[in-house]
Amino acid sequence: MSDLRTTDQRPTYNAENFEALFAAEDRHFWFRSRNRCIAAALRLIPDRDSIMDVIEHGCGTGFVLAELQRLLPRARVTGADLFAEGLTLARRRFAGLSGLGIRSRRRGAVRWGHRRYAHAEGGTW
Repeated sequence: MSDLRTTDQRPTYNAENFEALFAAEDRHFWFRSRNRCIAAALRLIPDRDSIMDVIEHGCGTGFVLAELQRLLPRARVTGADLFAEGLTLARRRFAGLSGLGIRSRRRGAVRWGHRRYAHAEGGTW
């Protein structure tokens, strides 16, 4: 289990919570409503079909990534997270979508500030 800590040595997140989160996201009103808000905001972007790359930092289980890929089918959608456990579930979520794949890489991981993120990419392959 990942046990990433802040500078005061308290865990930033309990990675054991990812499974429950993954199980709830598709049917819980809060997660579905959040994706509807994201979709509404994206519809306000003029010429959104020209967007080629999107990165979501803190993608967790990939619930928002899947929505971004649906809304921006021409874009390469990349998710980054500190926790490999979340990316494992993101891979599972993308495996069920026709024409989509997900991969993660340790080498060349995304850097943000002093932290290094593993990342996963969804796209048509």
